[in-house]
Amino acid sequence: MKLAYIVNARIPTEKAHGYQISKMCSEFAKAGADVTLFFPDRRNDIGKDLFEYYGIEKNFNVVAVRCLDAVRFAPVLRGLAFVIQTKLFLKALKAANIDKETVVYTRNPEVASEYYKKGNRVFYDAHNFPEKDPARIVNALRGVSGIVANSSGTARAFKEAGFERVLVAHNGVDISEFDVRLDSREARARMGLRQDAKIAMYVGHLYAWKGIDLVVEAAVRLPDVLFAVVGGTKKDILKYENIKKARNLANVYFLGHRARKDIPVFLRAADVLLLPNAAVSAESEKYTSPLKMFEYMASSTPIVASDLPSMREVLDQNTATFFAPGDAGQLISAIERVLGNASEGMAKARLARIKAEGYTWDNRAKAILNFIKG
Repeated sequence: MKLAYIVNARIPTEKAHGYQISKMCSEFAKAGADVTLFFPDRRNDIGKDLFEYYGIEKNFNVVAVRCLDAVRFAPVLRGLAFVIQTKLFLKALKAANIDKETVVYTRNPEVASEYYKKGNRVFYDAHNFPEKDPARIVNALRGVSGIVANSSGTARAFKEAGFERVLVAHNGVDISEFDVRLDSREARARMGLRQDAKIAMYVGHLYAWKGIDLVVEAAVRLPDVLFAVVGGTKKDILKYENIKKARNLANVYFLGHRARKDIPVFLRAADVLLLPNAAVSAESEKYTSPLKMFEYMASSTPIVASDLPSMREVLDQNTATFFAPGDAGQLISAIERVLGNASEGMAKARLARIKAEGYTWDNRAKAILNFIKG
């Protein structure tokens, strides 16, 4: 099967979707597909190709499509920059001569619409259901051959919108990456973290709906716990460093973006891992399937998570400790429970690790290819 994975995105990127896209291309190729990844050749400060940056096997083709990078004008043009970028990318793609026998796989509704109109079988990889202007997106996808939904919540929304062929395929994890042969002391030494403190860790971007403000509030009320935050853009880190300074917080460390190879070591260094998503949007409550959730599970480290349907799809009371979303008091109680009862926390962590083995990238790729063939 010839598979063209087409994304209108900067690749590689420090954001999670870049790794997910690249990893899926590699897993599709391992499963027997002839894969080519197409993306716009935009300005990129990351001085590595995607294979080196993400540490994945070089087993698929890559085409960086030459077109004007309109996104760099976003500070002036705002949303219009992305509209222009999409039109330029689609126009430039014509030179790629993707034949009608090639299956097109994409996360972009505009790409999907363009290629099913050309006669290709198109599959849309849905990571949420649009809350803004849903009719436009739904109409753009009417001719696709199938929807691949990252969660049951996303799948349900597309089925309610009239789509019949919908596959639920949660995000996944490469289990072998998290078989770290270090104890917590060795992991802390390698990552430069204190040995004499209990560590609650958050890994990911610092978007408001991810719950980072709640983490800061918990840090205020748990001064003896070290809160380590891995990830975030320079702009967002500066914002929270200023908050940290204003609130005189000595127990919060914003460690910035780190290489993927370091993430398993960071997770091993923690006593508890935080998934504090806020109940502020349908994406957070129903649609998201965070990569870090599966990585947390694979790390065999206790997890504290917001009690949301999106989390409950994968985690349960046997694999995580839950708290009411947005409730700092409950988050603090959950952290204290895990830190105060290590045997219970580790029992849940072991079950989470076992469960993670069912959510691998290769399983996801095989399920999607079977769906495409079916």
